[in-house]
Amino acid sequence: MKQGLVQQQTTKLVMTNELRQAISLLQYSSAELDQFLQEQATENPLLSVESFRVESTRKKKKNSPSSGQPSAKMEQQESRMTIHDHLQKQIGLLKIGSEEKQIINYLILSIDKSGYFTGNIEEISNRFTVPTSVIESLLGKIQECEPVGVGARNLQECLLIQLKNLPERNLLAEEVVANHLQMLADRKWKDIGAKLNVAIEQIQDVFDFIQMLDPRPASAFNEGVSNYIVPDMIIKKEQEDLVVSFNERLMPSIKVDSSYEPIIGQKDNEAYKYLREKMDQVHFLKRAFEQRLETMQKVMKAIIDRQRDFFLKDDAKLKPLTMRDIAQMIDVHESTVSRAVNGKYVQTSKGVFELKYFFTSTIQTEDLEDASSKEVKEAMKTIVDGENKKKPLSDQQIAAILKEKHGYNISRRTVAKYRDQLGILASSKRKRY
Repeated sequence: MKQGLVQQQTTKLVMTNELRQAISLLQYSSAELDQFLQEQATENPLLSVESFRVESTRKKKKNSPSSGQPSAKMEQQESRMTIHDHLQKQIGLLKIGSEEKQIINYLILSIDKSGYFTGNIEEISNRFTVPTSVIESLLGKIQECEPVGVGARNLQECLLIQLKNLPERNLLAEEVVANHLQMLADRKWKDIGAKLNVAIEQIQDVFDFIQMLDPRPASAFNEGVSNYIVPDMIIKKEQEDLVVSFNERLMPSIKVDSSYEPIIGQKDNEAYKYLREKMDQVHFLKRAFEQRLETMQKVMKAIIDRQRDFFLKDDAKLKPLTMRDIAQMIDVHESTVSRAVNGKYVQTSKGVFELKYFFTSTIQTEDLEDASSKEVKEAMKTIVDGENKKKPLSDQQIAAILKEKHGYNISRRTVAKYRDQLGILASSKRKRY
């Protein structure tokens, strides 16, 4: 076989830095986009980014008669108490020595946001050179604090602390939690009843009673700033039409810093080449941002075209819709649609929805019409809610009812998948006695 050099022409798609940036801008959420633009502004002296939210806040501070006073939101954040603050405040009322207080404060800092103690007793014992019994005793003091159940090392201990602090003790519940918690979770109520020589109905009552306890006693304490969803787009009904607009609160303004214009005009200046390059970057960002808005608007309008009844009628349900359908409607790639809806929200007369909400898989009915998976899930939930809990329906029985009463042709496996997504237990675990 003879070897040699051969020239061959091929066509390849080269992913340039500009193309990567354009793709990134499309898939960014509003918060990520704002952060990205601010980062670009620190690297590019010609780029001026003004956020509507920042500007409006500045104006409010400047013109407000109560300037210099903390805002209501700031006061709310400052007054928000963490679980650590709450516990240290209670421990501060106890008459204990300085060394014990130091250890107990260390223990408090080892409590997670759910209220569980995550430290290691032996390691803490070695750290402070005190017996483990002292550490256990001090942890016990924390467990006596509010909220009840805080400082527990696991779920079992957390539930037991809460049970033992009830005004009226439930000794059967304490016995079951102390020795048969896993069996209770597995709903082996007959086995527990046989071991404790009590009726299965009593074990079932214990199960129901434990459901009222709090497995995350510190969850009421917010450890951070609350996150609020601000919609990217707004859909309003005008006469019989639906109009899409962008939320101005999220619209950044991308401009060129005018103070550099005299230097850019001087081609002989040493900085001209550098500033020209930075100028091109600003223009590209502006084009990419405008293209982002245009793509998002096209996607939203296409969704409205397919889901018009949902937006106009109170009782209308979503129609089956995939990202491929939208991609074909607006003549783009499916991945472009996926990026355009990623992390984006829209405000409607029915509330605020993530754009992904409007995409549902297709289920074929007996009369060969299409139904959305959301419709099927709603029907499943209604069926399970109305079943006889002493004889709960199997997945196969639910599939049969969906076909007979609703005309949905789905398999038992699909029922099981949807049931898991809805958080509905299997029939054996839904059974009541």
